[in-house]
Amino acid sequence: MLAGAIDGGGTKVMTGIVDDGGKILSSRTESVPPKDVAAYFNHCAEMLKSCAAEANVTLEQLDGVGMSIPGMTDGKDWVYGSPSAGWGPFSALSLLVPSLGLPAEKIHLENDINACALAELRFGGGGRDFVWLTISTGNGGAVVANGELVRGKSFCAGELGHLKVEYDHPVRCGCGGYGCLEAHASGPAIARMCREIGLNTDAAGCAALCRQGDERALAVYKNAGMY
Repeated sequence: MLAGAIDGGGTKVMTGIVDDGGKILSSRTESVPPKDVAAYFNHCAEMLKSCAAEANVTLEQLDGVGMSIPGMTDGKDWVYGSPSAGWGPFSALSLLVPSLGLPAEKIHLENDINACALAELRFGGGGRDFVWLTISTGNGGAVVANGELVRGKSFCAGELGHLKVEYDHPVRCGCGGYGCLEAHASGPAIARMCREIGLNTDAAGCAALCRQGDERALAVYKNAGMY
């Protein structure tokens, strides 16, 4: 069995052709600005087509295509929105079906952090009961209980990024609220805290400085870790 994979992120996209054991046969990673939703999804489709050509298959020959969405989704079609990507609600299939040239039943959608948790459940060592937390462009979470992903009534279970963690000096979040975990401990939040103390670097650069023992960088990571 071969499947197409699209990992949509808030700042970059990864696509690939994989077999049912998780082996990656071809892959591609690119920075894709998410502001224009239609252009974003079309670019994702073009990247996957390039991967398929590299693996000497056509999209029609794949058993299916799975896409992880950097936002809240019902797992079928509807994306409710993504604060980190700046998206409101829209139909994902209305964009993917024509751009991929595949029927809707061959396209499968999942929240990106739920997808991480499902991968941990299948391939990792997390057991049957765990919480997954991602620190990236945004902060996301997923809950697995008794070997099953907990989706919640509104498909938003585990959205830890929008729990309130700061009340005295809250920063505005992309969701419109203040004091969210995502506003205080995401990659962009770490970069903002660096700038505030005179470190002109992003979160990855801050991590590199931490490894070198930089006290200011360590203070930023300690603060993010507290949140």
